[in-house]
Amino acid sequence: MHRYKASTAQPRVHLDLATSALRSELRQKIRRDGTDAMPDWSTLRIWGPFEVFGQRGEIRYEYRGLVDTLQPVTLPARTLAG
Repeated sequence: MHRYKASTAQPRVHLDLATSALRSELRQKIRRDGTDAMPDWSTLRIWGPFEVFGQRGEIRYEYRGLVDTLQPVTLPARTLAG
């Protein structure tokens, strides 16, 4: 089991959009690691919003997420009776 973190900044307070963006980023991070692990969405935790300043000084709302992964179940190879 591994733990992955992600963050996203939105122009307005909107938990559903932030959750969708975080799930997408977390999936990408897990895929980039090249593992067969799957995100365990029942462990997804989201914090926020936190007010932060954007690149042009505008207020953005940052959300942070954390998810654990499940290792794929490997079944033992069946031996053929001969």
